[in-house]
Formats: sequence, structure tokens, C-alpha cells
Amino acid sequence: MSLVENCSLKLLLNNLKIEGQQFKIEIPTLGIEAKCNFTQLQDEVLCQELYKDSYSDFVMSLSKNRLTFKRRDNQPLHEFKFNGTGYPMAAHNMYFCGQDTYYCEMTIFSHMEFQLEYNVNGPRKNYTFIKRYYQP
Repeated sequence: MSLVENCSLKLLLNNLKIEGQQFKIEIPTLGIEAKCNFTQLQDEVLCQELYKDSYSDFVMSLSKNRLTFKRRDNQPLHEFKFNGTGYPMAAHNMYFCGQDTYYCEMTIFSHMEFQLEYNVNGPRKNYTFIKRYYQP
């Protein structure tokens, strides 16, 4: 892990920890726009996604060059291991849920913008979508 890489990930998380920080979320293929609030929880960051009729939340934490996403009940969602230096930085993760395979790639463009691209495949699932998080 290089110092620049570590600083880039820390800069993103430090920016998200600012009290009252709000990002926008766009999911273009589904025509969805939402808001996202970040709150510091000790060494972690809580992300609360606020959609028109629902909400979703997860916790992000950083350990060395690994950025981990987990549910609030501590169940893991994603773990991204970043290599390289500077922006943009990308990492991917794959996990299984029953017979479904979830492939997710996270790209960090700056400390103010990142995206998650999902490819989901299974017996009854076959779709792709991108969630873009950014400060307006």
C-alpha cells in the first residue's frame, strides 16, 4: 500500500464524516435520484440513502487499503481492496446470495465523487445498474 493511496481513501472517508454532509445519488438506468447523508460512528461512517418511498443504510470502514461496507447488523456487504495511487481508483468485489451472484465495482473519482456498479446474475435475475454518489 502506498502513502498516496492510503491518503486518497482517508480523504474520501474524512470528507464523508463532516457533520451534515449530503451527497446526491443517481441511478440513471432506473431514473432514480435520491439523497445520501453520512454520519460518523466512532471509526466508521454511516450512509443513509433516502429515496422517494424508502431508505437504505450501510456502514463504511477503512482498514489499510480496504474499504468495507456492511449492514447495520454487522453483516458484510462488500470489501474493496484498492491498489494503485491517486484518482480514479477502482476495486471490485463478488459475493453470492442464494443462487444469485452479485459483482460490484467501486470507482472513486475524487473525495467528492464515487460510484458503485452492480452486475447481478441468477436464475431469475440478470441486470446491471450504476449508483453514482456526488456532492452537488
